[in-house]
Amino acid sequence: MLLVSLKGICLLLTGFLCGSTLYSSLVEIPVRQQLTEDEQVKNWKLIFEKAHKLSKITGLITCILTLVVWFLTSNLLWIICSFTLLIILPYTIFFLTKTNNVLLDSSTNIGLTKYIRKWNNLHHVRTIICFTGFCIAIIASFA
Repeated sequence: MLLVSLKGICLLLTGFLCGSTLYSSLVEIPVRQQLTEDEQVKNWKLIFEKAHKLSKITGLITCILTLVVWFLTSNLLWIICSFTLLIILPYTIFFLTKTNNVLLDSSTNIGLTKYIRKWNNLHHVRTIICFTGFCIAIIASFA
């Protein structure tokens, strides 16, 4: 019963991560692109503060729980799922942090459109990674 619950929690959390990145890619980014440059940066900053903290905590918990399920089941799909989600951390550090810092540290919101566009494109890659992890979790849950 505990194992079934852990699998369900892992599936729920990977689904949450996938859904949040997908929502950002399909809704927030296209809507933000319709705003003025100043409004785009203000909007990005508002969303970033909340989303950054939430996704970091959720991602960490999800990775730990998927490793626990892998340990309990010896199902390699769970460790592959965990690894897929862990890839997001170095990807973010090496590819997004500089862009995030430029957007966060700017005293003016003018001249930042190229950074917003760059962040959007880099975020789409994270969406694909999360979607892959979620698909793996679905398969692992029923294997």
